[in-house]
Amino acid sequence: MITLIPIGFNLFAAVLILVLTRIKANIGRVWLIASILSLTNWGIILGLRWLYPLQIKFPDWFPIGEISQRGITLQLDSVSWPLLLALCAVQTAVIITDSSRLDEIPSPVIWSGLYLVYTVGFLAVLSSSIITILLVWALVDIIEFIILIRNVISDQKINEIVVSFAVKILGLSIFVFGLLISYEQGTPLRIGQEANSIGFIILIAVGLRLGVIPFNLPFVSGSPIRRGLGNSIRMVSVVTSMVVLLRLPMGTFDERVQSILLTLTVVGILFGAIMWYGSSSELEGRPYWIVTMAGLAIYSSINDNQIATLAWTLALILSGSVLFLFSARGRKLTVIPLLAVIGITGLPFTPSAIGWQGLITSGGIIRNILLILSVSIIILGYLRHATIADILLSQKEKWIWLTYPLGLFILILSQWLIFLISDLNWYTSGILFASIVAFVLPLIILFSIRKFLRDSEYTEFLQRIFKPIGNYIIKFLSFRWVYDLIWSFLGLFQRIVNVFTNILEGQGGILWVIVFLVMLITLIISGDLT
Repeated sequence: MITLIPIGFNLFAAVLILVLTRIKANIGRVWLIASILSLTNWGIILGLRWLYPLQIKFPDWFPIGEISQRGITLQLDSVSWPLLLALCAVQTAVIITDSSRLDEIPSPVIWSGLYLVYTVGFLAVLSSSIITILLVWALVDIIEFIILIRNVISDQKINEIVVSFAVKILGLSIFVFGLLISYEQGTPLRIGQEANSIGFIILIAVGLRLGVIPFNLPFVSGSPIRRGLGNSIRMVSVVTSMVVLLRLPMGTFDERVQSILLTLTVVGILFGAIMWYGSSSELEGRPYWIVTMAGLAIYSSINDNQIATLAWTLALILSGSVLFLFSARGRKLTVIPLLAVIGITGLPFTPSAIGWQGLITSGGIIRNILLILSVSIIILGYLRHATIADILLSQKEKWIWLTYPLGLFILILSQWLIFLISDLNWYTSGILFASIVAFVLPLIILFSIRKFLRDSEYTEFLQRIFKPIGNYIIKFLSFRWVYDLIWSFLGLFQRIVNVFTNILEGQGGILWVIVFLVMLITLIISGDLT
């Protein structure tokens, strides 16, 4: 039952905040209570490090046939604990940093919804049975769809949400298809065993949900719930997908198939990195950050390096959230995202150092070069977005000067705590050459841009030339045109259906029905005579 403590604590907090909202408690007091509760739960999860492995099982929950592993199993171990602490850290950071956005929050009940979203995330990372993963995938997709569809007005955004939901459902369907194949082959898929023959299918399912294989964008851009709840939905959705790769090792692929998968993944990573750098803000670029960092994790999984997959996943969640919650800024505060950058560089003996061992291999020199270049672009984009001027923290009340940096620092602290006290033994220098090049190259580029191009007399001339070209490339790489093309075909089909509907529902509808009926009978009779 100890495994259920974080989930139960979150549910208690959600109910308590809902009650406080109903009795019209002051929003400041509700924020304080929500922050203390989340910080307490973070401390509880941190303490569970010395108690795992723990497991709780609800057997025979799915009473249809003799299906192996049909019970719901939740397990706290060396894989789920880091993800659990990371998710709770993001939850705590979101609530604490909301102190700088209290005037933008419509109602304290949003924190109750936040706790519920992360409760589903906790269920996802603790999942240790196939049926649990399937249920959580479906639950997360439905929650995300409902929250987003209730917060948009424009038809374009609604279309994007529907396409995003359809892509994720397709990924879920492919996963179920692979599961059925495993039963057909007489080797039912189980947690902890290598996927082997259906590894390719599972990889495609996860890649579809994350937008990596093939490259697509299942995350709606420009969501109105940008920070806070918006970031929470994104990160929980990512974690639910990455759990599958961490729980189901892909095993060994055929050499040709593995080469194709790695190449497709590198292309997705590079495109995503370019789009991340070229985005107008960190929130506009958040979908590309997710696609790119998830691509690094998937690449490591294809190379059968689960610890590297976990390292890149944690960097995606924690380092990314530092930037996405960095709404109130200042010169001194910039040091916080700069510290977070260390978590994605892979420098020796840093949290993501082992991640390079899942990327750089003896074969595929071109892929290695593209990966180093991609990580350099990721870091360059991170530094660019972190140094863009925004709302100043000095314009806020003085008590926020303390709480706001604390919320961001918890994310950095969590990544290093996981690195230092987990039992995964990932103290390593990594790939020294790759990490140093990936770290130094963006620093040189950023310094050169600021030193020589910003005040150069040729800057405006170069911008007039390259900006239209860059906009065209960004428009192409965003793949929005694919979705526009799909909607054009659907619109054409809808117009055709509407024409027939208007004909049949009009004054001559009965006559047209008779004509179609006669034509059908004629075709049937002619077929019989033949």
